[in-house]
Amino acid sequence: PIHHMIEITTTEKWFSEYLGVDINQPISVKTWLTIPQQRMATLQAGRIYHDDLGIITAFRDKMRWYPHDIWLYLLVNQWKRIDQDAPFIGRSGSVGDALGSNLIAARLVWDLMQLGFLINKTYIPYHKWFGSAFELLPIAEKITPIFHEILESKTWQNREKHLNKACMFFAEEQNKLGITPFVIPEIKNFHNRPFNVINAEQFIEALQSQIKDPKIKALPSYLGSIDQICDNTDVLDDIEKCIKFRSLYT
Repeated sequence: PIHHMIEITTTEKWFSEYLGVDINQPISVKTWLTIPQQRMATLQAGRIYHDDLGIITAFRDKMRWYPHDIWLYLLVNQWKRIDQDAPFIGRSGSVGDALGSNLIAARLVWDLMQLGFLINKTYIPYHKWFGSAFELLPIAEKITPIFHEILESKTWQNREKHLNKACMFFAEEQNKLGITPFVIPEIKNFHNRPFNVINAEQFIEALQSQIKDPKIKALPSYLGSIDQICDNTDVLDDIEKCIKFRSLYT
């Protein structure tokens, strides 16, 4: 038997089952934060062949990108991830843990790429398309060679040096957005230890200072979105599991 992969449903049901939203109600902050970006990316990239009532097009346009203060909140938490791990390339490498230093470097490249998607207001896709989608961003040509330098470095010192180049690049890209007062990016010593990191905390503070919505300001400062909390495929590919994460934002 032939299976044409065609499913008959209603607009309301499809959005409810695929994104966990009620298109007849305002989208809550918790809802925005618990829809995996890969599903938002699919919503934006998928073709609409017929929409006589305009419902699908209108709702897709509504979800084109995060509301401004939610976007700032996600940028805050992405910088936090980078700030927390950046010193560990050197700290692990300096005690002879080359494998650990490499793993942390790879994780930081992943986090910086996610920051790149956020800065460029582009939803991240499913993991297997992550690198391909990043290459389509306008920043990719300049930053991708630096990522290769990080990942191919043979010593933690070189790894750290190229990581800081990448961090400086993204700091400058964020400054170009004009969404916060200008922050001078600088590489500094990590608490008087022999490791160098960017002044990420100043970018975090600058972003936090621009969040005006009381609902966003009241969110736990350490969470971010579901993509910043979890990278489990079975979770991100199941909207019912994602909805359960809404209880974290209380």
